Amino acid sequence: GTERRHIARPHRNQRLKPRTMTILTSPTTTTILLLLSLLTPSHTLSTSPPPPTKTKTPITQTPVVICPGFGNDSIDYLTPLSQPRDISLIASLERRGFTPELIRTVPIQRSDWIKVGLGLFDIPGFYVGNALPTGLGYGWYVKRVKEAVDRAYEESGGERVL
Repeated sequence: GTERRHIARPHRNQRLKPRTMTILTSPTTTTILLLLSLLTPSHTLSTSPPPPTKTKTPITQTPVVICPGFGNDSIDYLTPLSQPRDISLIASLERRGFTPELIRTVPIQRSDWIKVGLGLFDIPGFYVGNALPTGLGYGWYVKRVKEAVDRAYEESGGERVL
């Protein structure tokens, strides 16, 4: 016989929308359709067209924000350990086609990392494992990253920031 079933699979950045399909309910058919629904992108099971895709931005127009790792300084990505610039991450990105003016590093000094210790005063969050990334320990870092990404986004005319 036939039976109406709802198959719901969200596409990236879409809300869950149920779709109704009429299918045969034999065990073999059900198994095959279940496997296909798991292996097939959701837009191919839909009768509606796939969502529009934005055209890709050329690498030369893509802004890049480098977020220094724990304990690192912004300078580590330009002249690492006082070595020549040509071995830096920034130089490597330039060789790969990124525009130098669109590459920026979040302004962090090595001494800024002492602020992570402020997380100890996030009571009780720190001690029970519920400290937030915007809290005392890393809030300063998250704020600087957000500012750098927002600035890169605005200065590039709204391009996606890497």
